[in-house]
Amino acid sequence: MPPKTRGMEMNSYLSSNEKILFTRITLLTGLLEETIKTYEGMKNVDKGFMRCLRSGNTWTMKALEKRREFLTQDAAIDLIKNVSHTELIFTPTDKAKKEFDRVKEMTGTLHMSLEDFEDWYCSVIPFTCGKCTRKDYEKCKQRKFMMKFSCVPVNLKATCTCQYNYLDAGIDLEEIARQRREAESKKNGGANHDAKDKVQQMRKNNSGTEQSRPAS
Repeated sequence: MPPKTRGMEMNSYLSSNEKILFTRITLLTGLLEETIKTYEGMKNVDKGFMRCLRSGNTWTMKALEKRREFLTQDAAIDLIKNVSHTELIFTPTDKAKKEFDRVKEMTGTLHMSLEDFEDWYCSVIPFTCGKCTRKDYEKCKQRKFMMKFSCVPVNLKATCTCQYNYLDAGIDLEEIARQRREAESKKNGGANHDAKDKVQQMRKNNSGTEQSRPAS
């Protein structure tokens, strides 16, 4: 839970637009800090000018920190990652237009690592394809998605049914999960039983030692 702050409550997560704004401001503060250091190394710099630069940087940083106070921990971590993978680039107007169009095309594409995709797959499939009984599978958006990204079908012989339908392929994910839970429970139970036997054996050995010890 984000910490409580006085005043109006702000969202615990950033919208796409606010994340862009927040990232830009954060990057600009880094640029401003570099500017301040550069001017500090110069001679004959007006003190009032430097004071305004430092004040501007200080208050901007305070504003960013104030906004972060409303964020959840995972949202704050996500923001830090987003900033660390972003860089300010200054280009002439004509080149900037081309760069903007290129970036705009990129923002319309979701880049996902195979590991992230597998995490999504394992989390979603048991509750969708794993228990699906729909007949109009050709209209299923998830099926279209998986076909688009060449996901391997679970039913290679599928006819008049979805190739990703686990039940039609004779695969009961709920039963498999139940069997795994039972096996894990037996494994843990056996381990607990072994540990209990060891403790009892140690107590018995200690008891025998006490009895055989000569009285002083």
